[in-house]
Amino acid sequence: MTQNLLSTNRYFDFNITNYCNAGCPTCKRYTIPDNSYEENVVKPFLQQNKIHMDFNDYKKILLFNEEFFMGKNAQFCGEFGDPFMHPKIEDFTLFSCDIFDLLKINTNAGFNRKKYLRNVAHLKNKLCIFFSIDGMTNKTNNVYRVGVNTDLAFENMLLWNDLGCKSRWDFIVFQHNMDDVEDVIDFAMKNEIFLILKINLRKSYRNILKITKDQYDQIRKVVKKKNYKNMQFQDYYE
Repeated sequence: MTQNLLSTNRYFDFNITNYCNAGCPTCKRYTIPDNSYEENVVKPFLQQNKIHMDFNDYKKILLFNEEFFMGKNAQFCGEFGDPFMHPKIEDFTLFSCDIFDLLKINTNAGFNRKKYLRNVAHLKNKLCIFFSIDGMTNKTNNVYRVGVNTDLAFENMLLWNDLGCKSRWDFIVFQHNMDDVEDVIDFAMKNEIFLILKINLRKSYRNILKITKDQYDQIRKVVKKKNYKNMQFQDYYE
């Protein structure tokens, strides 16, 4: 049964750590109470079991099933922790790119990984990094990406792009940052960064507010006006 599952899947998502340098209020790491007056805390199982995946265990998993993983794709999505927080992220990256055709990594990028980025830049045809930055300034980005060093995040993204690699900018649109959208598109165009413009579809919590349908229509007009070819827009609202 396990072999059948592995053989039919094209994409594999690995959570290599549950450590995170950010405190995003509606992240899956948090309880997100229905009552916004209740404190939003990290889920108990994550508080009690902070762990980095053992690199040797990861190697064993892949090598034991090498014929099923070889030639497929993998992702370090960071749903419960940021991959850049793993002290052996370089080892994970290098080994994964030996096995998989493509490795995608999602990160808030607010962690000093410039040496790592330079060391893995030669894998640019097999490694794609998604930089999750939701504001042009630290003040705006930190409304959702609480505690993230935004200047460092931009430095990491621009470095990866300057190294000639597959840089992707994930920008989630909320009410508090929708006025940044035009500047975000301009910045991406100027620096030739592939931009992924997403609409937050999770329920509102305190000051993390989902945009209205009218606001969504405003965003669509900006996107249409800019007509940036190197951009993916989540063109639906629900």
